[in-house]
Amino acid sequence: MVTKLTGLSLIAAAITCTVSLTTTVARAAGGQPIEYEMKVERAAQATIWAIPAVAIWDVAVAAKRDLGGDVGDVIYLTGLRDHDGNLFNGTSSYRLRVPKDAPARDFWSVIVYSMKTKGFVDGVERVGLSSKEMGKMKANADGSVDVYFAPKSPAGLESNWIPTREDFFLLFRLYGPEKPLFDKTWKLDDVEKVK
Repeated sequence: MVTKLTGLSLIAAAITCTVSLTTTVARAAGGQPIEYEMKVERAAQATIWAIPAVAIWDVAVAAKRDLGGDVGDVIYLTGLRDHDGNLFNGTSSYRLRVPKDAPARDFWSVIVYSMKTKGFVDGVERVGLSSKEMGKMKANADGSVDVYFAPKSPAGLESNWIPTREDFFLLFRLYGPEKPLFDKTWKLDDVEKVK
């Protein structure tokens, strides 16, 4: 059984993102996996995480109502474009500001993937960062942290840097997602190109 949520305007035309809640949903349904699929289409927002809470909340409510279960243990937010609507490229530098109050009971992570292979970027020192590394990262005065995606590290911010070196996309994960994500009181900012 596949339930499709259509008419959502989130990212570039012809891009489809599937959100699978089979882990928790399968437990709730006695082992029968059910996938909820979201089709996303063109919008003014540059990155998918600008407004996914509406769709995620609908999926969560449907899973709870239909199966007596709860939403999954992890929510994936996908980023393909910067604030200006351009696809991420491996030669530019970008910054994502992660607020200190990210609604993740366990932790958050952001991983870079190759646009060409859809796997990890090859030949880099690391492919992601997470809140489990907050002690090593340089935080802002308000407790937020800036994560940089670039071929070269910004000076003095090596601990906040994820190497790219090729065209890429991002997955931002919230492990143990909490209420502010679903009631839309929390939003992850767009990725900004660093000039």
